[in-house]
Amino acid sequence: MRTLRLVSAYLLSVFLFGILFPALGTGMGLWLDRLFGFEPLRYGVVSIIFGSLVILFGLFWMIWSWHGLLTIGRGHPQEVFGFPLAPRTERLVIVGPYSYTRNPMLLGLLVLLVGWGIILGSVSATLFSPLILVVLLLLHFKFFEEPGLLRRFGEEHEGYRHQVPLILPFKRRAR
Repeated sequence: MRTLRLVSAYLLSVFLFGILFPALGTGMGLWLDRLFGFEPLRYGVVSIIFGSLVILFGLFWMIWSWHGLLTIGRGHPQEVFGFPLAPRTERLVIVGPYSYTRNPMLLGLLVLLVGWGIILGSVSATLFSPLILVVLLLLHFKFFEEPGLLRRFGEEHEGYRHQVPLILPFKRRAR
């Protein structure tokens, strides 16, 4: 039963972050392009190569952060609206990608969506729809995941939260 639940949680995670969210972002982007009359920006092989490199960079962040949760946190990231789908992490992970951003998987998804928009040549799929999806996921993080982390890890998470930015790793906060 435990194995079935774990496999189901992984499949759900792959479906959500590997299929559903990119498909929603793509569909929303193409719809916005038609709505606003944006012409496709296609540069042939250059768009495909550059977009693919951007996607790989996003996947790198997602896999690196997942690896940290599995090996250091000894748990899994699958949680929906505060309900764990797989065993939660036992330790707070604040190294690796988590030393740059509190949500490197979300950063990776954002980068992945931008890369996909570049390949499609869609202005909206590159700029607008990733931001809309990320805002929705950030709201989920702020209202469900972060309060749970504060309950489970207390002062350790509180200190971490004040030192590391929520998503964009460009500006570190003073200690």
